[in-house]
Amino acid sequence: MEIHLRKGIGEVRFGMTREEVEKLIGKPDVEKIDSEDENESIWEFNDLKLRLTFYENEDFRLGYIRGSHSSMTLNNQKFIDKKIDKVLGELNAELESWEVDDQDLFTAYFNEDNWLSFNAEYQRITDFEMGVPLSSQEDYIWPN
Repeated sequence: MEIHLRKGIGEVRFGMTREEVEKLIGKPDVEKIDSEDENESIWEFNDLKLRLTFYENEDFRLGYIRGSHSSMTLNNQKFIDKKIDKVLGELNAELESWEVDDQDLFTAYFNEDNWLSFNAEYQRITDFEMGVPLSSQEDYIWPN
């Protein structure tokens, strides 16, 4: 599945309802409420290694995506299990600014303009996270 910055992944777009997503990729294997925010519903798709989060306070629209499938791509390039420095180097022309946050067991690389994160262990990307971007007024910028 191709990541579309600020828009979504594959045919799945930020702002879609659960019903719209289900028509595209089927029923989730797991549906649960986020343990840290009871207003967020998480759908897990095991074979796709994909988690989608829907925001109750936004009429259960899709607002956050997480994934770790080895076939996921950005700019038509696979990135899971690739060296983080190489991937960031290839993306530098498009995504210039990365915040780096060293955790105990992994390092997160975050690009605020696109609300995109890569998580890396042993200097290799293990997964990505992407949220619908926010305006300066903290409103969601839903894609058209």
